[in-house]
Amino acid sequence: MKVGEPMVDRIASAKVYKAGQDAMLASDFRSAKTSFLWASSLEPENVLFIHAAAGAACRLGQYREAEGLYRKAIAFAERTSGAGQPQVALVAYSLVELYENQGRVDEARQLSERVVRGLDREQAIHANSQSLGRLAALCHMAFGPEAAEALYRDALAWRRQVYGPGHAKVTDCEAGLKDFLQAGAARRETSLT
Repeated sequence: MKVGEPMVDRIASAKVYKAGQDAMLASDFRSAKTSFLWASSLEPENVLFIHAAAGAACRLGQYREAEGLYRKAIAFAERTSGAGQPQVALVAYSLVELYENQGRVDEARQLSERVVRGLDREQAIHANSQSLGRLAALCHMAFGPEAAEALYRDALAWRRQVYGPGHAKVTDCEAGLKDFLQAGAARRETSLT
């Protein structure tokens, strides 16, 4: 801890956050949001806590509040991790989904473009499978399916080089790419009918 830095009770905030997770699992979204906001008050710049509170607000239909919380989480993630880091993109992904669900497609596309343009590609290809899928979805929204496929292929090449063919991280990435390509084919087929 640095001199002058406020004391943070990480154990208390972790317990409160865990209570929020348990409430989410029980579909008690009001209690979950309260817990996540409380955890956030104990650690004001913890992106995870703010992001979780935004997710609970969405489940409660409190979209304006959720949007504000997502924006706050993005700002903190940019400040603490750096604007090009995948963590920023993963928080932005949630806000993009919110915009899409509200029919705010232009705003979703603009945010996707901003985030993908600033994304540190090296860090992105090292992301875990779930994160890689979300990053690819942002690439798809921003610049089309070719951009998303290119991200998957770069990540796959890196995993093969580092882990070797057949490693679980390689097969997970191959499965993600296959699912992405199949979903694209299904979308194209649906649009033709």
